[in-house]
Amino acid sequence: MTTIGFLVKTYPKISETFILEEILGLEQMGIALHLFSVQAPTDRIAHADTARVQAPLTYLRPSFWRGLGELARHPLRALRALWMLATQADVGVRQLLLAADLSPQLRREGIRHLHSHFISEPAAVAQIAALLAGASFSISAHAKDIYLSEPATLRRKLGAARFTVTCTEHNLGYLTALAPLGAAVSRMYHGIDLDQFRRLDTAPREPAPLILAVGRLKPKKGFHLLIDACRLLRDAGQPFRCEIVGYGEAEAELRARIHSHGLQTLVSLRGKVDRTGVIQRYRAASVFALPCIVADDGDRDGMLSLTEN
Repeated sequence: MTTIGFLVKTYPKISETFILEEILGLEQMGIALHLFSVQAPTDRIAHADTARVQAPLTYLRPSFWRGLGELARHPLRALRALWMLATQADVGVRQLLLAADLSPQLRREGIRHLHSHFISEPAAVAQIAALLAGASFSISAHAKDIYLSEPATLRRKLGAARFTVTCTEHNLGYLTALAPLGAAVSRMYHGIDLDQFRRLDTAPREPAPLILAVGRLKPKKGFHLLIDACRLLRDAGQPFRCEIVGYGEAEAELRARIHSHGLQTLVSLRGKVDRTGVIQRYRAASVFALPCIVADDGDRDGMLSLTEN
């Protein structure tokens, strides 16, 4: 059975349930995977479904001397990799050494194709590793990795990849406009098991309608706007509770905003919650809120065409 390499930046990661779902879906289809991660997990908890993954997992361990050895193995391919190092802004020594650690593992495992999640650093590493190993590579592009990358960098990767998939129509239009002639770019929505989100008759009833938001606590998620909206609901006498599930650098700012609006009993930040807990909150919620915006640095989620029109 042919094995597909699957490269991510961090595995497992609690905020990247979509990647876990994809891995489980591919394995359910009978596709053999070998997972590679640029770095070890940074979360203290993981989704229980991570234990269902059958694929072996390897963390990359770049080494200067092993990297030199790998470059010496195929001089012509190494010259092309070094040319990328010299000419491409997103390729540095780190990416080259990561790729040089990955490429011999691809050869040993007989992996002829490598798929990378995120068109930022993972795709850069995948492009060089595939070059050194004589393999092909492909990309899943999402949000920040697209809109905080230079257009020329995106164009290079789109042209070099065997194919690129992205998760929204807005992303597809943006990438297609940048892609060189002949590049394969497609939209592929993230899949979920809808039955798991079905409201259960046995679920405990909430004392007031629950507004639920889930995402990292970053400016682009627009949770500050949700908190402001909750103040308006409170002032209008509407009964509700609001829970924001997630973590991130904006936590202190959001807590201060909740406090300044006097919403401590109505709005709560739940922090990191595993997949089982999140699904329970979805089942209990009356409203799901997705108030994402374009941040000052250009970061955004992938479905923001409506907010820009």
